[in-house]
Amino acid sequence: MKAVLMAPLPPPVGGIASWADSLLHREFPDGWTLLSVDEKILGIREVYGDGTRFRFWDEVRRTFGIWLNLWKALSDKEARVVHANTSATVPGMFRELVSAAIAHLRRRRFLIEYHCTLPNEIRSKGKHFFFKRLSRAADGVIVLNEASADYARARTKKPVYLIPNFIESEYISAGRTAAPRVKKALYTGGVAERKGCLDLIEAAKAFPDVEFILMGRVAPEVEAAEKPANVTLTGVVERSRVLEALTEADLFLFCSRMSSEGFSVSLTEAMAAGLPCIVTDWAANADMVEGKGGIVIPIADVEALKDALGRLIDDATKRQQMSDFCIRKVRENYTDSIILKQYAAAYTAAVTK
Repeated sequence: MKAVLMAPLPPPVGGIASWADSLLHREFPDGWTLLSVDEKILGIREVYGDGTRFRFWDEVRRTFGIWLNLWKALSDKEARVVHANTSATVPGMFRELVSAAIAHLRRRRFLIEYHCTLPNEIRSKGKHFFFKRLSRAADGVIVLNEASADYARARTKKPVYLIPNFIESEYISAGRTAAPRVKKALYTGGVAERKGCLDLIEAAKAFPDVEFILMGRVAPEVEAAEKPANVTLTGVVERSRVLEALTEADLFLFCSRMSSEGFSVSLTEAMAAGLPCIVTDWAANADMVEGKGGIVIPIADVEALKDALGRLIDDATKRQQMSDFCIRKVRENYTDSIILKQYAAAYTAAVTK
């Protein structure tokens, strides 16, 4: 049996595109394989955060092309399920609402996956309208975290599946020994204000003996900010350098408040490397670390960030406990083999209902 994955594909890399590309290169259990319908944006895509700009006629052409390609993909008689994906924008939800109608017209099942944290993203009447219509039109709803699952279950009677993002098992550390004192604190991802990076820079001023490394594409507001000497902005680096940095760091910082954040792969990779984490209570962060793999702080709270840093810098015992928990949590919950089984189960449940 086959499932049709509707999602943007690289280039550019990042976000849903990288997730979809990774999914397409995996071997699924229970006899499932994936086809793809590329939903790549044709206009101008911003490089920072979750914002996307596009030209109107490019978007019209893109949308009709997606629907046509879906119709063609469903000519394959083995294609039984459509797995559509959206970050819960109004245009995206409208597009997938029509995609659901196409799937049902071709007598196929339709699953919608929301790549965001729903209560953080569904804040306007327009978004609420399309979210309810799309979720009711679907044969199942897939979400990334507990907050989204609670939100969806309260607003639809359709099955809701909580399926987080994943990493390859090979990237999970066999274990690491906590250093006596924190010397390097690391962040990876888009280096932007809504990712909490200005908060990290401000907190760094209170800990001049700790090197704060912010690794990723730098947004203009961060580039222009006054930075102390112990803050390093690396810009975009090769993935091999990111993995190396994870092994060299003593602590991972993830203070995002980006509205479309759902489940951070960067945080998952840091946990897999055995890094204790300081995270904001946002998206899936608290679900992931559970207060055992790190410290959860309120969003946009620099004083809480400083306090968390102060508590961990010289406490190697606590950081060792957090490290061990993080490795175990990823190994037992977020590997590709585990997550692929969950997708396959959702596909099978859709076609057998």
